Amino acid sequence: MKIYVQDAHANKQINTIASFVEDGLSDSEITEKLLNIGFRNLARGDGSWSASDIKGLREQFKLNIVEGFNVVSQKDNVVFNKTSEVSLVDIKMPFSSMVIFMVKWAIASIPAIVILLLIGALVSTYATVILGLLVNR
Repeated sequence: MKIYVQDAHANKQINTIASFVEDGLSDSEITEKLLNIGFRNLARGDGSWSASDIKGLREQFKLNIVEGFNVVSQKDNVVFNKTSEVSLVDIKMPFSSMVIFMVKWAIASIPAIVILLLIGALVSTYATVILGLLVNR
């Protein structure tokens, strides 16, 4: 659990909101979920939530994260250029998911290895035939 503030209860709420943001929920959907699970808004006396409260928390704690990648929330700040280069620095991925991914990757490489072996066998056979014809002359 990431620590955003010192108050443990508030920190739990912020982490819950962050997980909802990572799941791609809108501010109004997050508001409904928080009310359904019984989280009271600590910043308001009546404990109610609004979409603007969620937006404020997202902006204050930079909770604009989807699938481990930072997402720009303001389209006006982004300038797209056809020659832009992208450099991937980090991917958040649990260890077990990474192991499963690598096992699937290894299994998927088996047909490629078989194809390369067949091509190598054909090239080797062709080279043997050509060299055999040249030596027997």
